[in-house]
Amino acid sequence: MKFLIIVLLLSPVVTVAQDSPETMKIIVLDEDTPTEGWGRPAERFVPPAQVGLPEPRERDAVFALVGFADEVKEWDDFKRDVLWRRALNWSQSELEAAYPAFDAKKLKFLKEKVLQEKN
Repeated sequence: MKFLIIVLLLSPVVTVAQDSPETMKIIVLDEDTPTEGWGRPAERFVPPAQVGLPEPRERDAVFALVGFADEVKEWDDFKRDVLWRRALNWSQSELEAAYPAFDAKKLKFLKEKVLQEKN
């Protein structure tokens, strides 16, 4: 079963859709986000681990370990999580194309570490 994750940039919500637009699950990442009037039930706050992400301090420790602490220090959590998900799911060549300023060997090391963390 394929899942498509669509992240709404203007709202602290992740929408996961399955095969058709009629089937979707709304996960609210910010527990203070009002969900009344959305027309669909929404789960309240879901910890990052339940959507496949490590806790921020664990994620940042991996970034520091591979040598990306300086590259991501000005980034917000969302942008760091995107890099994490891309390292998990994208090929090495896709990562290098998306992050040309990053050292290719460090990107490869990041990908290895992210895959280790998943298992």
